[in-house]
Amino acid sequence: MRRATFILLLLALAAAALPRAEAEGTHQQTRIINAIGLVDYYKKPTFKPGDWVRYHMTGSSDLGAKDDYEVIVTIAGEEEFWGEECFWVETVSIENDLEVVSVASLMSYAVFEDPRAVTKMRTYVRKQISTMTESGEPMQEIMRRPISTVRMREPQESRLDYYIDSLGTETVEIEKGRFTCEKILFKQAAGASLDFADSSRYDEVRENRTIYRSTKIPITSIVIEEIENIVGRKTWAVGRSSDAPMITRDRAVGRAVALDWGTGRKSKIIPEFLQKPLAEQRAEARRGARRNGSG
Repeated sequence: MRRATFILLLLALAAAALPRAEAEGTHQQTRIINAIGLVDYYKKPTFKPGDWVRYHMTGSSDLGAKDDYEVIVTIAGEEEFWGEECFWVETVSIENDLEVVSVASLMSYAVFEDPRAVTKMRTYVRKQISTMTESGEPMQEIMRRPISTVRMREPQESRLDYYIDSLGTETVEIEKGRFTCEKILFKQAAGASLDFADSSRYDEVRENRTIYRSTKIPITSIVIEEIENIVGRKTWAVGRSSDAPMITRDRAVGRAVALDWGTGRKSKIIPEFLQKPLAEQRAEARRGARRNGSG
């Protein structure tokens, strides 16, 4: 999130459950939601193209913003990209029973081998589709690592404070039934400073997530997720940093509850060929090569 001339580190994308900001003098604007942060990177992937899970997302903030909508997370396909085996994660937002936003990210399967995947997931995004051409065709954007991060001596994720703790097990009930879940507390924070001629400012975002996890839920393993997001700011004159209090500028809470899940969902923005498993794509390519050779 870019504000003024500094970059505030992005927190995990599961914060899509939080209320969307409301522009002054306008109604709430639809935000593009990318749910790659909801994928369970702690277990080996067992999903396949067409698998999906649907969530009810609610949220509210101290500034008055509110949200109530649904999100469908789909494994929309697979693709071999520059020698890497990858999978497409498509996120569709639903408001008033209408699919209003769709975004897809191509993720490398190597993310499942990284113990720090939660804080480094963006480094495994290879392509993204979030816009359309004038003719209505999905526009694929290759994701490149910013030059500034390449020049850093310390890993990018080391600037992100996070804490994970297991809170035991707890049984929760949703429309699909009762689930005995592993309860996990995940805290993370990111901040950035900005210096002026006679003062300095520090902005910070803290996110506390309580996750009720069950491997019976495909793709995400999330039955319920509760999120608290706090935005704070501290400003001080030169030499007076110790006297500056941290002021809470906004606090938002959100909740995501699994509604349903299944398989066989088709994407509207991923090419049909890529919606097949890689093994099937390769088999078709070999058959095509043999036909061309025999012709």
